[in-house]
Amino acid sequence: MGIRDYIAALSPPWLEPVGEDGEPSVGGGILYAATTNLDAVAQWLTEGIKARFPDTAPPDALGYIGNDRQIDRGPAEGAPGYAVRLRRAIDTWRNAGGARTILSQLAAYFTNIGTPPMRLVSDSSVWHVYNWVTGITTKTVVSPANWIWDGFTGTRWWRGWVIVDTTAGPFTRHLWGSVPLWGGSGGLWGVDEPPGGAKVSDLVRIIKKWKPANVDVHHLVLTFNSTLFESTDTAPPNPNGNYDNPANRDPGATYIPVGT
Repeated sequence: MGIRDYIAALSPPWLEPVGEDGEPSVGGGILYAATTNLDAVAQWLTEGIKARFPDTAPPDALGYIGNDRQIDRGPAEGAPGYAVRLRRAIDTWRNAGGARTILSQLAAYFTNIGTPPMRLVSDSSVWHVYNWVTGITTKTVVSPANWIWDGFTGTRWWRGWVIVDTTAGPFTRHLWGSVPLWGGSGGLWGVDEPPGGAKVSDLVRIIKKWKPANVDVHHLVLTFNSTLFESTDTAPPNPNGNYDNPANRDPGATYIPVGT
């Protein structure tokens, strides 16, 4: 029973919808018109409260909840899966600032786009590798170091690199002089973005949001060669200690600065 019906039940006879003669009541009509708005306002209030929560919000409200809880939605991520991640936002933020959370948020971004192998390596060759089957990130400390970026490796402990193996997509290689040229449809420096799909700028934003405050993510490395930058490499040459000069870097990848 709505507010309108409650008020009608408590009203005097001359405000009942139907008078004693069986004809519609003028007073009842006025009361009906006045109280109908109350039911509408109550319905709007109820829907507004439900829209605050991922499990009861309409699909078009999830983006606002995501902005509030700072959980990025993948471009192809469905509403049910995104609602689950929004519900877990507080627990997710409790684990912010770690390699596992960075990789899990990147994996969520790639929902329904692809499953590119992802790794994170520190300046001291501590590797975190994401498993797409289990959703678990494993940590491995490699000694002697197999990641030697430049002459400062081993001393600049605050540096890290995120590696996304996009050999099988969703990004593709974009070499100098290729068509479309830079500034055209999907053309960037060294990489093409799929239309309507993943964006390099989104990956950079996610990394910067979830990384530790005291870590400088030196580069997001997009590889187009599945043999590059594996945690199982026993030693360089990738990288081989001279990657501070871009001309010396392996051309099978694109290196995108991220920073602090």
